[in-house]
Amino acid sequence: MCCAGGKVHLPPVLDPSPYLFDLYTSLYSEVRNFHNNIRAYNGLLVYLSFGANINESFQGQGVSNFKIHGQIYY
Repeated sequence: MCCAGGKVHLPPVLDPSPYLFDLYTSLYSEVRNFHNNIRAYNGLLVYLSFGANINESFQGQGVSNFKIHGQIYY
C-alpha cells in the first residue's frame, strides 16, 4: 500500500548544513529558543516559496489578502 507498491521512488533526503544540524541536535542553551519555537518558524516560512497567479483586482481590499484558485488566503 505504501508508495504504490514500490512504484514510487523518492530521492534520498539531503544532509542538512552543519549549522542547521547543530540547531536540531545541540543541547546548548543558545539553541533552546529554536527548539521551543520551531513550529512557529515553520509557520512563518510556509508561504516563502510557492508560485501562483494572483488576481490583482482583489489586492488592496482590507488586510494583506490574496486569492488563489478561488480560495482566499491571508
